[in-house]
Amino acid sequence: MNVKQNSLVAVAMIVIGGLMLILGAGILYHAFYALGIALVVLGVIDLLQKNWAEGVIKAILGLAVFLIAHLAPEIFNYVLGALLILYGAYLVYGVIKAQPKNAVNWILALLVPVLTVVAGILLFVASEVVFTVLAIILILAGWFVIINDYVINK
Repeated sequence: MNVKQNSLVAVAMIVIGGLMLILGAGILYHAFYALGIALVVLGVIDLLQKNWAEGVIKAILGLAVFLIAHLAPEIFNYVLGALLILYGAYLVYGVIKAQPKNAVNWILALLVPVLTVVAGILLFVASEVVFTVLAIILILAGWFVIINDYVINK
């Protein structure tokens, strides 16, 4: 993903995390719709940039997320958790491929993927405390993506 796409994902994470803190668990239905739309848009952007594999995967995932939110909302926590775990693994791959210059950059670069995976795992456990922790993790992960893209890797 390029910096613009990272920024879009980061802003979405911050907004969703904030809305989760303010509005509670009901916001996840709306977040699922927004996530589905965002993934489709990111997929189309990738396709326009001739990143065929990533574009198709993102677009299909976006449609799947949107449909699950609409047709099977009772399982959306598990699907979103799985998607966050997969996205975190994808981010780890990107960090390994980029090979940051020093230990501090490695730690900062791995922070977001680890937080993303933890957030995904937490979605499999249904409790209000976990939901609040997940919201805070999403907000922090979003800010770390922005800081990493615009300050550290400037």
